[in-house]
Amino acid sequence: MKIIKKEYIYKESRDDLLAQLRGKVFHVTTHHTFYSMQASGFIGHNKEERFPLNTTSENSLGRKRGWVCFFDLRNISDEDLEWTLRKYYFLEPDWFTRYTKEDTISELAYLILDDSALSKIISIEDVKKNEGQTQIYEHYVPEAEVWYPSDVPFSLVKEVLLVIIQRKAPKDKPWLYAHHMDAYEKQQNKSGS
Repeated sequence: MKIIKKEYIYKESRDDLLAQLRGKVFHVTTHHTFYSMQASGFIGHNKEERFPLNTTSENSLGRKRGWVCFFDLRNISDEDLEWTLRKYYFLEPDWFTRYTKEDTISELAYLILDDSALSKIISIEDVKKNEGQTQIYEHYVPEAEVWYPSDVPFSLVKEVLLVIIQRKAPKDKPWLYAHHMDAYEKQQNKSGS
């Protein structure tokens, strides 16, 4: 498994990250979770809520079925990619961001699936063909989200892109800085409890 490390200042990250991810199928998580997965030997599904849920995974179509969620950027159009990023900004998901008084830091891991695993990938078209309509309130990103039907052995991860994105706190914009500090305080209170 190849590991690539990249560090960005926020505005520099988008185009370079997309260039690294286009044409690939990947799972996104944090550095911390990546190292835990690596130690366990697999990317685990979260049907039984073994891992903390973020705001979109509570009603995730894949999670409810015991599947691991991936993004498939192999043949995505520019228009569908933009729609995907509006629905789920996998280039820097909010719930993976750590706040300090001076900046925000995102430590992301993109786990790129090996070609040998692609035949098992389940698309939304597969779900609809086999199950009919999805259940009401199930969350998924129709343009790019796909699933692996069980825990994914780490041997099926061919490459990992470890990324750090740093963004300075907007101290020159009082309203935005107040929002930043509110998020910082909430994160401090949550980690202290």
